[in-house]
Amino acid sequence: MALTRIGLNQSINLASNVTGTLPVANGGTNLSSGFVNGGVATPAFSAIKSSQTTGQTDATWTKITYDTELLDSDAKFADSRFTPTVAGKYFVSAIATVGTSAASSVNQASISVYKNGAQASTNFNNSCKVESEVELVIVTISGIIELDTDDYIEAYVYIDRTTNTNRITSSEFSAFKTIGA
Repeated sequence: MALTRIGLNQSINLASNVTGTLPVANGGTNLSSGFVNGGVATPAFSAIKSSQTTGQTDATWTKITYDTELLDSDAKFADSRFTPTVAGKYFVSAIATVGTSAASSVNQASISVYKNGAQASTNFNNSCKVESEVELVIVTISGIIELDTDDYIEAYVYIDRTTNTNRITSSEFSAFKTIGA
């Protein structure tokens, strides 16, 4: 039986009297896994810094250490570093609450993504100049970065202050492989 047209209020039970395989349209490919549009967004990770650390050197880039993994799809996140081992373009996001030990003058707070030990690019450096006395500042960054099989990324913060002790109170760092990019 050949199917030529179905009306608006008609339906077909595809489970009855069906044998064989469903052909793929001209130019299509067979899919063994993933979504119709090309795959899955892995490897992926998300990690948080759940406890405060203090004493970061003033006006110096400091690597953020993460103590809790929320997601690590392929076990590619370790020692506060993501090494995907799968080449591609990755959406990366980092946020941190930074400042000093008491209300004081935070001059500047920045967050950056480092690739292979160096700042990935100026697109991955977000600075916040502070004009008045504050204790804490939230800095955030996100974007797409290309990673090869042996590349790794890390999150860093920069705190420039006038008085008191620098601190990182919380942070989250995450990434996932983009599909079709």
